[in-house]
Amino acid sequence: MFCSIQPPMSTFAGYRVFCFRQTRTNLAERTLRDDTILFVPAHGVVGVFLPRHHATFTADQLLTAWEAQHSPAVHRLKRNEFIFFGRPLPFRLRPFTGYNDTWLDQETSTLIITFRREASVSQLHTRLNIFCEAQLKIRAQMFLDKWSSRLLKYPSSLVIKPLRPAVLGQCLRTGEIRLSSRLCLWPESIVAETLAHELIHLHHFNHSPNFWRALTAFMPDWLPRALVHYLPVSNYLDLSLFNHS
Repeated sequence: MFCSIQPPMSTFAGYRVFCFRQTRTNLAERTLRDDTILFVPAHGVVGVFLPRHHATFTADQLLTAWEAQHSPAVHRLKRNEFIFFGRPLPFRLRPFTGYNDTWLDQETSTLIITFRREASVSQLHTRLNIFCEAQLKIRAQMFLDKWSSRLLKYPSSLVIKPLRPAVLGQCLRTGEIRLSSRLCLWPESIVAETLAHELIHLHHFNHSPNFWRALTAFMPDWLPRALVHYLPVSNYLDLSLFNHS
């Protein structure tokens, strides 16, 4: 739907700049009518999406969009922080004499991880993976429950698993919906858009005009949400920031 083009500048206000132009306009629901600029502070990237008839953009346009969106400065991950649904979340390791455990301390907004023995980087990465996938499934199920009265067909099962880098969701003919564990990098609005996309596939197992009309009827603002899928993002855990002490 969009192709990558060379931006006139590679960075802006600490953000890495990526630019895309729409390649085809076969449906009104899929047509981008105006320039769309998306800043993602947690990942330090900005995406500029241009309609088919626009060829480029200027630094002034970026500045205007940055001010209009009240975009904060790029957030550089600090030691013992990781990206959790689009926001940096600190985590702390604590010794524990009983079972290994992981929980979110609501008072301090900190993820607490306990190990009976000293943890390696790979063990920490595994524990965070398990936690994020469990939280992603909880959030996806919340959307399913919220939309239950609007769904003509309910998925047979909901699975969270690693998928190919370019794939965030899948719908199988058996009715199973799969969501990529990478979705824990994005805000919940992106999780909702991906899930809605796969739910429509339960009725239209293709990307026909009927599919896009049904998706637009179900979620009118799906397009600006979906555009962030084009942006390259870093892993939610920078292993170089892991504090071994």
